[in-house]
Amino acid sequence: MTDLRRFSLDGMNALVTGGSKGLGRAMALGLARAGADVAIASRTEATLDATAAEIEALGRRGHAFAADVSRVSDIRTLFQRVAEAFDSKLDILICAAGTNSRMPTTEYTEEVWDRIVDTNLKGTFFCCQEAGRLMVPRRFGRILTIGSITSSIGVATIGPYAATKTGVVGITKSLAIEWGAHGITVNC
Repeated sequence: MTDLRRFSLDGMNALVTGGSKGLGRAMALGLARAGADVAIASRTEATLDATAAEIEALGRRGHAFAADVSRVSDIRTLFQRVAEAFDSKLDILICAAGTNSRMPTTEYTEEVWDRIVDTNLKGTFFCCQEAGRLMVPRRFGRILTIGSITSSIGVATIGPYAATKTGVVGITKSLAIEWGAHGITVNC
């Protein structure tokens, strides 16, 4: 049997945006299995409580917060609530909230563009900013952003999504350099 003790997250607190379904849900449950208490945030309120219950069934504290990361006001409220739940000790942030639309480039509207950019790029940046405000003073933190192969190769019909994921890579590199001196790792 493999010894996984060095991967233990006992005593750590994590927040996963987009944590109630898909990859975010899987990562939230993985963090809980490794010993972390996990807060999840999502626009999809119907799945939040079920996922939080799954986290608690693993013996960890699970917190569910409805939030739309495309709105900075929601992000600020989310992080206030997370800080209260975790006594201002946030160790891990995973920015898994994301959205995409596939259509011919000639059919994208400004509204679709804004929804994708605001969720994927703006949401990631401002979630990282709020996490940094909690992590920098403690001189510890782990932030994971979610990129895409579309940052490296072209894929037809998803230009706005590719633009956001390329931007996420840039944000991640910048924060890794800025916050590395404060004991915070930022990876994509």
